Amino acid sequence: PTSAAAPTTGANITTDTPVKPGDLWERIRQGFALTAITATNLPAQKLVERYEQGLIRNQRLISQVGENAAPYLYFVVTELEKNHLPLELALLPIIESRYDPLAYSPRHASGLWQFIPATGKRFGLDQDWWYDQRRDVVAATGAAIQYLLYLHQRFDNDWLLAMAAYNAGQGNVIKAIRKNRARNQPTDYWSLDLPKETRHYIPKLLAWRNLILNAGEYDITLTPIPNQAYFAIADTGSPIDLAKAANLAEVDIAVIYRLNPAYNRGITDPSAPHDLLLPVSQVDTFANNLQDLPQDRRMAWRRYRVKRNDSLSQIARQFNTTTTAIARANGLTGHRIRAGTSLLIPTASRESALYSQGIRQRLPGGRQWTPGNHSQRVEHRVLPGESLWSIARQYGVTMQALAYWNQMLLGDVLSVGKKLVVWTATTAINHKQEPRKLYYTVKNGDSLAYIADKFQVQIRDIKSWNNKLSGRKAIQPGQLLTLFVALTDSQLMAN
Repeated sequence: PTSAAAPTTGANITTDTPVKPGDLWERIRQGFALTAITATNLPAQKLVERYEQGLIRNQRLISQVGENAAPYLYFVVTELEKNHLPLELALLPIIESRYDPLAYSPRHASGLWQFIPATGKRFGLDQDWWYDQRRDVVAATGAAIQYLLYLHQRFDNDWLLAMAAYNAGQGNVIKAIRKNRARNQPTDYWSLDLPKETRHYIPKLLAWRNLILNAGEYDITLTPIPNQAYFAIADTGSPIDLAKAANLAEVDIAVIYRLNPAYNRGITDPSAPHDLLLPVSQVDTFANNLQDLPQDRRMAWRRYRVKRNDSLSQIARQFNTTTTAIARANGLTGHRIRAGTSLLIPTASRESALYSQGIRQRLPGGRQWTPGNHSQRVEHRVLPGESLWSIARQYGVTMQALAYWNQMLLGDVLSVGKKLVVWTATTAINHKQEPRKLYYTVKNGDSLAYIADKFQVQIRDIKSWNNKLSGRKAIQPGQLLTLFVALTDSQLMAN
């Protein structure tokens, strides 16, 4: 990769390889290199044909896979080419996860490449409370390439056996080879007695390969994907709230979550490196806005003063976090803390609903809490000191129901200003206000990023409300801005 000049903000941007014109699918076709990747017996050929016919009849699936792959496929193809690997391997995430980085299997495999925890750790993919690198597109792709290279060498440069081992584990493939050798039978992929899923693995990949090679002949449509980088890697220089990152990049937060699915808590890991994937088109916008937002406003922090007889584990339970997370955020080398000292506990301003498991799996017993026929939907904005327990009690609902309605875990940390959906028969909400028009006078040192953060609005909205704004240096001290904010009276007075 090439690095752009580092802005003064500490946001170092790494872009992908130079843009190449054309369609990415054509580049992939030209990179297919496994000429001997054909079924060698009639039953296998019929299995491949069966999967081909299934795909031809399912244009919706083909389109969905193309849409899923669009942000990531260029990067995967580029990394495979750098390592001189056949581009058939770019189809493995289709079989593994349908190119969904949040895919999660019953065997606890996760990410585009479906690493199980042990294999992920073996190839350097960190997995902790903050971050699961199995879902990191860049890190997991690098790990998958290293794993495939190892398997290719382990199985005497036979790509079919390497891919079979990727799916079933090398132990199962070795066992099947030894069994056939003992019987003086062939030891190629098609002749081995492998688990059913693995016997179907290569036929599925072959079906996709044939479909991509002969899309016109099969009369199917592949989702157009430009042959150019979709994302760039930004080093933000410090931890940052993902919602604030979306605001600074002037994109919807769903874009940030889609490109950064490895973060578990709505904020980047407090420890370095501070990498964030951003759309290439928004890199400059992000860098310019980031330099106007001080580091101490890039995350929401709770400050806790340690009391006598406190322990790190007690504090972690109180704030629904872990001792490791608190220690890391405060630079602690152990679990010893002193009364009177202050600890910073990082929280997110918005929670991600895009976790590695479905919300039903993450709630106790998988139970659903459905609003009653006479319930009314209201929004509650979290105030300082509130918790799921206190809010549930205020509205006469259970904590489990409140968590389910907002796609949260019972242990998720609430942040001040977060909006919660509540279904209740009670209509009195003292603190809720509709967005109101506000005039704000720009002060010395103000920036669009600072004002947006101060009033919890989007930079792009400020620009749309004030038509004369153009460029990041458009505001001047004394200038009057029109804002539409949905804050409480006390919050408006504080601002």
